[in-house]
Amino acid sequence: MELIDNYLHVEEYCLLLLDKSKKTISVKACHGFAESEIKNVTFKLGEGISGIVAKSGKSILIEDVSKDKRYLHYKDKKKDVGSFLSIPLIIKGNEIIGVLNVHKKMLSGFTPGDVDLFSEIAYDLANAIDKAKVYEETKELSMKDDLTSLYNRRFFNGNLEQEFVRAKRYNRTFSLIMLDIDNFKVYNDTNGHLKGDDAIKKTSKLLLKNIRKSDIIARYGGEEFIVLMPEIDHKGALRVAENLREVIERTEFVNEKAQPGGNFTITAGVSTYPGKARSIIDMIDYADKALYAGKALGRNVVCG
Repeated sequence: MELIDNYLHVEEYCLLLLDKSKKTISVKACHGFAESEIKNVTFKLGEGISGIVAKSGKSILIEDVSKDKRYLHYKDKKKDVGSFLSIPLIIKGNEIIGVLNVHKKMLSGFTPGDVDLFSEIAYDLANAIDKAKVYEETKELSMKDDLTSLYNRRFFNGNLEQEFVRAKRYNRTFSLIMLDIDNFKVYNDTNGHLKGDDAIKKTSKLLLKNIRKSDIIARYGGEEFIVLMPEIDHKGALRVAENLREVIERTEFVNEKAQPGGNFTITAGVSTYPGKARSIIDMIDYADKALYAGKALGRNVVCG
């Protein structure tokens, strides 16, 4: 967008993108004026010039915005516009992903050549955005577990390594919780693998819902999960683990009465840095040993 300004000497322009629901477009980037002016402006499809263009897929040129009632001045956040050009961003398959708006303070400021030029720019911009989105989606998929959409083991280990280095350098604390669904083989054998997958997904959602946004949770094995909690000491981690255990125990799962204990439950083990751990492997090993100590005690407990 800065290149547009340097070579075409256009005073102001902004980029609006369609949201995932494909019902609204919102300002994502702008140039030539304070982004804070219109940062949170959103249009429904069909609302204002930008909304009309996003819905129809056809460009609109206005010679004088003061004479066109469709123009909403970005919800009255910006009024010093004379002429205005709005062009849809269209990718393969005629899919509309957003709008490029170009402003000029001068009335009748756009020539037919300008319209053609900015249409070409919008085409290139749309394809660049599409490629960037595909890249980000592919990158995110490579970090996620297919069944649960939690982070996978490889991504988790990378974050654990970073957190360990940070804690060691700045003398900070963090904790791990290793969790395992109790008697999951029994549940699978009794209810079938599809119901077993459903139970894993349900467990994942409950765990994710009951940790902080700053925590990182991953599916670590078949029915095993691990949680990284920055700035949480051992007592705090034990409280979090106990809360997670209680949440799972209170929640009703399909045919849970057939489980050996009559409930669908988890067992958890906790480890904390600083402590005995001298490495990432130690941290995981201590949490894992605490988990299996809980299994030996009869399951549905927290150890650490």
